[in-house]
Amino acid sequence: MSAAAPPAGSGAPPAAAPVSRRLIVIGFIASTLLTTALGGVSSWVLAERQTTRAEEISQVNRFLKSTEDFEPLMRRHVQNIVHGRSLDHSREALLQNMQNQHVLLRGVRAYVPTDLRSQADTYEETLVMTADALDDADKPLTAGPLLQQVSNAVSEKQKLAAALRKGVGLPE
Repeated sequence: MSAAAPPAGSGAPPAAAPVSRRLIVIGFIASTLLTTALGGVSSWVLAERQTTRAEEISQVNRFLKSTEDFEPLMRRHVQNIVHGRSLDHSREALLQNMQNQHVLLRGVRAYVPTDLRSQADTYEETLVMTADALDDADKPLTAGPLLQQVSNAVSEKQKLAAALRKGVGLPE
């Protein structure tokens, strides 16, 4: 019998074995390493999320900038129609802008909240109809359908811009 153990049948509980210093040190080192690893992973995930968010915002801003460029280009084109000037350059600039918007919209469509995704489709359809109307408007008397499509495009653009801002957490 060891000196630390109570006599058999005495009813006293057995003495607890002494905790090893080595076990305490190992536990401390393990918890420190685990905390460091979890902190490092958390920092990495946060940095990745911030980078991803910055890229999302950058893509949305590029798209929104292209939609803002549309209106001055259209004003210039309509002025050319009204004043009987050549339409080639202004038509080409508009078509290029609408193509650019189409390409950029593909990249940002995923940021539109699911319940508002139809707004992206509607805006894209409106751009196509505007491009079609652009071909037919070459005189002031034939510009009416184009102006109606431009009005529709501006209205749909505002809805889509609000949905995109909501999707990436930007203020409206």
